[in-house]
Formats: sequence, structure tokens, C-alpha cells
Amino acid sequence: MGMAMPDLSRIVQEMNNREAEGSEVVKPKTVVGQGDYVLNTTGTATLDGFLPPLKMISPDMSQLAPAEGIAVEWEPITGARGYLVSAVGTNMGGDEDNMKMTITSWYSTINEPPMRIRGGYQQATTIADDLRDGVLLPGDTTSCVIPAGIFDDVMMLTITVEAIGNDFYSNEGGTTVFGTIRSEWSAMGMIMAMGG
Repeated sequence: MGMAMPDLSRIVQEMNNREAEGSEVVKPKTVVGQGDYVLNTTGTATLDGFLPPLKMISPDMSQLAPAEGIAVEWEPITGARGYLVSAVGTNMGGDEDNMKMTITSWYSTINEPPMRIRGGYQQATTIADDLRDGVLLPGDTTSCVIPAGIFDDVMMLTITVEAIGNDFYSNEGGTTVFGTIRSEWSAMGMIMAMGG
């Protein structure tokens, strides 16, 4: 007889709706922005500087074998300056009244990943610095292997590949304009059967 999965939507809703004891939620009646904003009505029909969608070669998310390592491979993207590959595995334990979730994460960085990239790449320096320091894989990379054994005890695994383009920042005439150029692929797969 297998373990029945608890109602996760109820658990997540309870977690998201918690408030600290004695706290009070006050929402403003009106919100007023500051600054002069200009609507871009010219469009970006040519998509100059944008990245095409990531086209994945592997993995087959229905055939994951974490004990053997997971090969992640994609077609090259013209204009990508670097890549970040990440994987997050989850496992549930306990019962409905005492649910415990274990989360294991892995990133394709050479060293301990900085907090700013957990959950998606964000710059705090130049892309060139992040390439030099091993935060990003080089732009000509088309594969990466998630090491064997990291996700042996997870039920569900999410793998994300992020292509990083030419982010831009400008502060002409006191008006700040910035943009992040990304192409992202993400997929989820079951590793262990839930229940028996």
C-alpha cells in the first residue's frame, strides 16, 4: 500500500497566507509613480539583439537517471554571451499534519553560486566578469552534465537552461533604461514514483 499524497495546494496556500503575530496588512488606496516615462510605440519587430528560443537536444525528462548523471544539451544560440544551467529537486516526507519538503539545488557555476543567480541569473557586475569567474558557462557551450548522485533521493526534478544575451543599461539625461535579454528552457520530471 502506497503513501497518499497530501493536498499540496492547501499546504502552499496556508504557508503563503501566514502573517506574523500582531502584524497588520495595510494596502495603499492610491499609488503614484515618480518620473517621466515614455511609451515605446515603435515596437521591436526586427527583434534586434534578442535571443531565439532555446532548442533542447537532451535530457528526455521522462527518462531521467540521476545515479548516472544527467546530460543537458542544446543547440547553439547566436548572440548568447553565456549560459546558466540549474536543477532543483524536491522530496516530500512526513504526513499531512507534519509535511516536510527537502529541496536540493545545483548550479553550473565553478564555485559556490552567488545568491543573485539562485532562481535566475541577475547581474551584479559585468557579464565578462561572470564569465571569467565561472558564474556563467561560455557562450559557445552547448552541453553540461549534472553530476551523478546529487538527485538520487528526489521525487521531482526541474532543470532550467538560461541563455544570457547582451543586457543593456543607460542613464542618458537622467532617465534610466535597462533590459535583460534571456532565452530560457525549463522542464520538470518525476524521478521516484509517489505512492506504492
